[in-house]
Amino acid sequence: MHRSHRSRTTNPSRISIKSDLPLVVEPRPRYSPAPNNVLFGGPSDARFGRESAASRAVPQFEALRPQPPDELPELAKQTWRDVVSGFRSDWFQGSEAVLAAYCQTVAIERQIAAQLSKCSINDKSWPKLIRLYTSTVGTLINTATKLRLPPSTSRDSRHKKHVHPGPRPWEVDLEPEAG
Repeated sequence: MHRSHRSRTTNPSRISIKSDLPLVVEPRPRYSPAPNNVLFGGPSDARFGRESAASRAVPQFEALRPQPPDELPELAKQTWRDVVSGFRSDWFQGSEAVLAAYCQTVAIERQIAAQLSKCSINDKSWPKLIRLYTSTVGTLINTATKLRLPPSTSRDSRHKKHVHPGPRPWEVDLEPEAG
């Protein structure tokens, strides 16, 4: 007779536990990332303690920020520089054409707003200008959302979006230099 080589397993439904205590099976807690801690800048940057002078001495390299295209008017170029300087250096990588369209739309919106400020509601051109203005602002909002510029488009604490405006409190040397 040939027997199959099956491992001996016990059917879990047949296990009997002899105890007066009820069997309580609690699921294991799921892994949850550290809460967003303002002191450390979020779970992706969680460093404990102060940053040492040696680690601050190591140069931090960033990708180069994209430069505005030459064909943009000066107002659009200034908008480009303002927008790009407020975000991580790699935030617009691959979406430079959309950013150029956004900056161009900002320049157009400002020109239409200047025209609107010159005329009154009773002027003949007012309805046409106001339709053009609202359409341009709608395009501006849509393009800004595609670029994830508004805060509501990236509430994820795991990805830093904006450039920190200055040194963090623990990075500032409070001791005066002896001279």
